[in-house]
Amino acid sequence: MPRPPRHAPALAALALGLCAAALLMAACAAGDARDDRSRAAALSGPQLLHRRQALTDEIRTLDSEADGPPPAAAGAPEAAPRARRLEQARRELRQVNTLLAEGGHAVHELRYKVAPAPKAEPEASPAPKAEVPAPATPGPVLPASPAPPAPGAATAPGPDAAPPGAPDSPAPQAPQATVTAVAWAEADGGLAVRVAMSGPGVPRCRVFTLDGPPRLVLDVLDAAQPPADLPAAQAVGGPLALGLRTGWHPGAGFVRVVLDLRRAGVRHALAATPGQAVLTLRP
Repeated sequence: MPRPPRHAPALAALALGLCAAALLMAACAAGDARDDRSRAAALSGPQLLHRRQALTDEIRTLDSEADGPPPAAAGAPEAAPRARRLEQARRELRQVNTLLAEGGHAVHELRYKVAPAPKAEPEASPAPKAEVPAPATPGPVLPASPAPPAPGAATAPGPDAAPPGAPDSPAPQAPQATVTAVAWAEADGGLAVRVAMSGPGVPRCRVFTLDGPPRLVLDVLDAAQPPADLPAAQAVGGPLALGLRTGWHPGAGFVRVVLDLRRAGVRHALAATPGQAVLTLRP
């Protein structure tokens, strides 16, 4: 009976070791994926958008470094950590995109109640007074002949006549503005948000702040439905804001632009001119 080669036990042990290492690497990758999803799930919608932008920039940087010249011999071990970080960033980006799709943050959501814009109520006309009948008197009463009007006196209008100056039909409402674009740009260490719109005259706007988390809100009043391609959410760069969201409120008739701030106490100023409204933020 032929004897097995002497190196057979060593080969078997090596195969078992390789299988164990593969299982360990798969378990580590699954654990890392769960950790990435847990960290991403704790972020809000604007924070997810900001994180997606940061991961995209990091992956682009790592890819450009990988396409560059090969590292020197002394720095050759840096290629392995770079590849691991690139794989980790791509995995986290997939988790962030999945959470954005599941939560509908990329479509739009408002996380607080929206107070309807005040509307002017028509003045109620006074109710007509009921006429009290005169008490009956015994015997026939002949109607008195009306006195002829004095010469040159104006004749009083009857009860069905319209008052002087009253319009024949209801007054037309003011034309509504339509928001066509919302864009932001860094300017002199601050941030400028420009809301472009169509419609005559200077748009009616209001600005206020909200807490928990800090937000700055711009409402464009008397607004019609914006076009479908108007972005509902945008990631914002710079030290003042995280993201920008836009939504239309048909019941109250206004378009709301919400800036998610990095901190409270940001100074702001609004300038409205025909065709646009510019909201400027300063630290």
